[in-house]
Amino acid sequence: MKNLFTFLLLTSFALPIYADTATTANTQKSSVVILGYYPSWRAKYLPPADVQYKYFNYITQAFFPTDTNGKMGNDAKFDNTAFVAAAHENGTKVLLSLGGGSNGKAFAEMAANDVARQRYLSEVLDFAKQYNYDGVDIDWEFPKKGQEALLVQFVSELHSALQAWRKDAVITMAVPAAYWSGQYFDVPKLVPYIDYWNIMSYDFHGSWGHAGLLSALYPTSSDPADGDKYNLQYSLNYWLQRGIPKKNILMGIPAYGRAFATKSWGTKTDEKPLYNAITYRQILPLLDAGWEKHWDDEARVPWIGLPGTDQRISYEDPQSVMLKAQWAKAQGIGGVFFWEISQDYLNGDNYLVREAWKVLGNQQ
Repeated sequence: MKNLFTFLLLTSFALPIYADTATTANTQKSSVVILGYYPSWRAKYLPPADVQYKYFNYITQAFFPTDTNGKMGNDAKFDNTAFVAAAHENGTKVLLSLGGGSNGKAFAEMAANDVARQRYLSEVLDFAKQYNYDGVDIDWEFPKKGQEALLVQFVSELHSALQAWRKDAVITMAVPAAYWSGQYFDVPKLVPYIDYWNIMSYDFHGSWGHAGLLSALYPTSSDPADGDKYNLQYSLNYWLQRGIPKKNILMGIPAYGRAFATKSWGTKTDEKPLYNAITYRQILPLLDAGWEKHWDDEARVPWIGLPGTDQRISYEDPQSVMLKAQWAKAQGIGGVFFWEISQDYLNGDNYLVREAWKVLGNQQ
């Protein structure tokens, strides 16, 4: 979902401790799915013992990349045994996330080579069996034109291998927000194999383009460039039109923000923002340091700005997450997922994830 460099950068800030008065009423699992991505390199900050499993139906461990020869990468420092045991003790299923944001080229070469592909699939299956994972997440970012059949072949062979091991094995797959890269996913041929499609309905804007909201829920006139279409409702409609059943869709919610240096959305300047990507827990101190909070009532998301400057950050807060969860429930989709679960973790709780759980939990 993101590359390693970005999230190592995110951890370089010293953080104060904030009082948290909110409590969770109970720990019943949601029947509307809540999935969280858990990068293994974040275990120093959020070790497996501290993960708030009560909120999650699934936790996806990121990442298990491939090289061009099909050799599976693995974080040797991560305690897989402790993680899987703790998750299962709390009724949470755990998945291996294959690929990752920086692994796209190697993933494509592996998928196109019969020997390399079989090696990777074999190593993934052996690892899942060894540590008793419950399934696999596929994060090939992203197949290009002409590679549609390679993805179908890879997913089909993965499905067959998992089913031969255990019939209840789960397969999820990360997909882009909409058409630009989404057009190269052969949805009708993939649907039989995928339990949940994780739609990355965030990063609608960033340093690669003009300033805009990170993950608007609805269209907004505040961004005259493309505020009319880059939002969760737009993404959901796109993938429904492509043929994914509602019950198999998880919409993505970011636990981080993106910064810009501009006086208004829909514009791009040469001025550098003070940050690039910044976690929710790193945003909280800024509110005590003079940054002012704003609310886009059309998009239903917040942003903060530093008075007297062009600095602004688009992000999610508890209110916007609550609204997204209510929207997901009303839409009748499978649920939501978060990238990623260390970014809103502070004082022993996930400040954003718990808001989704309050809405989507207690359904059974």
